[in-house]
Amino acid sequence: MNQHSLKLLSLRHLFISTLLLSAFGTALAIETPATTEQAPKIERSEATYTLPDINLIRHDGQKVSLLKEFADERMLLVNFIYTSCSAICPMMSYVFAKTQKKLGADAAKVHFASISIDPENDNPKTLTDYAQKFNGAPGWDFYTGALEASIALQKAFNTFRGDKMNHALVLFIRAKPGNAWVRYEGFVSTDHLIREIREHLASNAPTSQ
Repeated sequence: MNQHSLKLLSLRHLFISTLLLSAFGTALAIETPATTEQAPKIERSEATYTLPDINLIRHDGQKVSLLKEFADERMLLVNFIYTSCSAICPMMSYVFAKTQKKLGADAAKVHFASISIDPENDNPKTLTDYAQKFNGAPGWDFYTGALEASIALQKAFNTFRGDKMNHALVLFIRAKPGNAWVRYEGFVSTDHLIREIREHLASNAPTSQ
């Protein structure tokens, strides 16, 4: 093969790659392995948060108490999204979807919760349609409600940035009620998240007598 043919082949591969990236978007980028130099930085910390006693509306249209929704014994994963976001929200939602699927039977032990930071535009139908885009399964709930309630919750988690366009890439994990929260800032991959979840599940598993 001559140099000209090699150049054409290389350009053809570049064109195909561009089409694939366009088709799969963020999802493909998330699952592409990165070198150590390219790996995005994440910060893990633990904190205790006092959550407000507010009501939200779940994506099925039910008005619910936040404290009651978060009171069951399942592990709890929380993020903040809005459905018209085209940047980090699809990334976080894709990771939630892949994590839920890859957990298999363990997914029943985890409650995934996505809170809208744009409740004035995100109604239950909008959230349901958004969930369907990511094949969200039972156990992954989306919440909206009054703007004041959303802001109060963001402030409780120290994520409020004053505007939805400036929201942070943050994920919260709580092994069970009463435990401290694990706070991840930055992009957490599916595999990393699954390892964290399974470590918590193992440490909280009942011991045999």
